[in-house]
Amino acid sequence: MARFVKGQSGNPAGRKPGSRNKKSLIDEGTKEEAKRQLQNAVESGEQWAIQAVIDRIEPKLKAVTPEGSLDGEVLELKIQEVTDLADRITKLEEALLND
Repeated sequence: MARFVKGQSGNPAGRKPGSRNKKSLIDEGTKEEAKRQLQNAVESGEQWAIQAVIDRIEPKLKAVTPEGSLDGEVLELKIQEVTDLADRITKLEEALLND
């Protein structure tokens, strides 16, 4: 059975055809002026400007799986499974060497 139906939108509440991207709403002159003003603020030692540039270049790290989350629990179980498997393999190898 076909996953998509021809002529039917997969996202009927999505963006309307012909609508503009947010990036295209600001003209190049405004972008260049904003960059110039940010550069001036950084050069004059404005802390907010420096922080804005740092955040853009090196964003803060986000937790991949928060403590106590279901993903964290699943990951812990998988790690335990791998550890148990490694222990079982080690014991089998020892048994084979002792025979």
